[in-house]
Amino acid sequence: MRKNLELAYGAMLGSYGNQFESNSSNGPIVAGRVQLSYLYGGGGSFFRNDLTGFVWAQQARPQLNGISNTMRREGFGVAYRQGYMETGARSLKAEYMAGTGNIAAPAPFNQEPGLVPAQHQTTFFPGSNNKASGYYVSAGYFVTPKVEVNARYDYYDRLPNIPSQERIFTNIGIGAQYHITPVTRIVFDYFIRKTDIPNPGAIGHPGSPQLVQATSIANATGNEFDIYAIYAF
Repeated sequence: MRKNLELAYGAMLGSYGNQFESNSSNGPIVAGRVQLSYLYGGGGSFFRNDLTGFVWAQQARPQLNGISNTMRREGFGVAYRQGYMETGARSLKAEYMAGTGNIAAPAPFNQEPGLVPAQHQTTFFPGSNNKASGYYVSAGYFVTPKVEVNARYDYYDRLPNIPSQERIFTNIGIGAQYHITPVTRIVFDYFIRKTDIPNPGAIGHPGSPQLVQATSIANATGNEFDIYAIYAF
């Protein structure tokens, strides 16, 4: 490659693993990623300035109760970084992802008395025809060499091929990071979360128990505040 260009790629072949604790079957998985970066200053993995485009894909045929379904995930994106741990340093990243095959819908609530199984258990949708897609955009800016502020928006459309089960999830996130060292930081995040039901008529007529339950679950989506530390090695 030319002096300011860097090409990186990787591939993996392995075993997908169990989808449920009660299911001992598994299947093969193959994954790969290719990225091309333009370098324009800095140095090392943390302090270099670059503009990177990347594409990735993975495919598996996990088994569930003796039946195999093709499951594919893929995406592409771009990342920009100018400086690190210096006032005015900034970053921007965007990525689109899509998937087909087996899709899991995590439980909306923790188990409590009075909740039906659909409210506290993960719902699994097997089959090669299932679909999902989404994207995110995130940005960061160092207001001081130690303090970085961040913003993020993400969108996820789950199961558009099954109108009664389709849900659209959106998050708006704001946060701050305190960088102790280049590999250690404390993160504060706040997410404004929303769940939409794009096809209520496919669930039931207005006032039906099915639609009332689905709407109440979607409306119960709450915001989230996180504090955690990261140490890279």
